[in-house]
Amino acid sequence: KIESIPVEVIYASSAEKGEGDASHLVDGDPNTYWHTVYSVTVAKYPHWIDFDCAEVKTIKGFTYLPRQNSSNGNIKDYQLQVSNDGKNWGEIIVKGSFENNQEEKRVMFTKPVKARYVRFTALSSQNGDDFATGSGIKILN
Repeated sequence: KIESIPVEVIYASSAEKGEGDASHLVDGDPNTYWHTVYSVTVAKYPHWIDFDCAEVKTIKGFTYLPRQNSSNGNIKDYQLQVSNDGKNWGEIIVKGSFENNQEEKRVMFTKPVKARYVRFTALSSQNGDDFATGSGIKILN
């Protein structure tokens, strides 16, 4: 049975304070969302989020739920890396493109990996803007 690992966001390359906090990716609420900075300046791609699984876990994949109340900033191209110390990021485990819709996306790895930290990197948006958003990311085991 595939379940999600409880994770904490420990770093975001960019986040709009308040409304767009990266912690919204793991709060379980589809109505809240992470949004990269747009008020002072607009951060350019790539945008990344680092997650801590609290201990080394077997990771089989992840899900991405786009922002539900707007298609602004929906992620198109992505990659995912893992680390055991949160500093040294290994090779890219999976890289791809999401379909352009509001459905939850599920990406399974070709083989499970063991790691404590996960870095999700958004490489581009569906509409070509520099924003990235998301309502939820789950790490699956």
